[in-house]
Amino acid sequence: MICFAPGSAFACAIGMKKMLLALALLAALACKVEKTADDTYKVRTPDIVKPNAKPAIDATKTNLDTAGRVVGKELKDLGTTIKKGAQDAADSEAARQAKEQTKQAAHAAGQALKAGAGKAAVAAGDALKSAGEKAQAEARESTATSTTTTRH
Repeated sequence: MICFAPGSAFACAIGMKKMLLALALLAALACKVEKTADDTYKVRTPDIVKPNAKPAIDATKTNLDTAGRVVGKELKDLGTTIKKGAQDAADSEAARQAKEQTKQAAHAAGQALKAGAGKAAVAAGDALKSAGEKAQAEARESTATSTTTTRH
């Protein structure tokens, strides 16, 4: 019920209440309520409603099956598009440049490590050389100053 007259909101509300009450009464009369043995109630719909429901249920099932197939195809197409986009991005010039820059950075890091390791090896060699020379010098000094006595 649509009310257009100004100031008739109250009349509209009363009309809506009456219409809802009439619909509830109609629904109650259309159904048969039976009391069962375990003190519960069972609502039975009249037979005139049941034959009309089956075609609607079948149509709904058909529509859901069709919608499921359409959504499945669209998702498959979307997945294919995403996969192709990812492959195109991987094959792009920017990806190639990024890969090349990564290689160059890794090479530079390797060279720096080699240079650092080389310097460390030279420093270690120098330290060992100097330690060896010191040990030799100490050995010469102890040999030169030591006296040996022999008995006959």
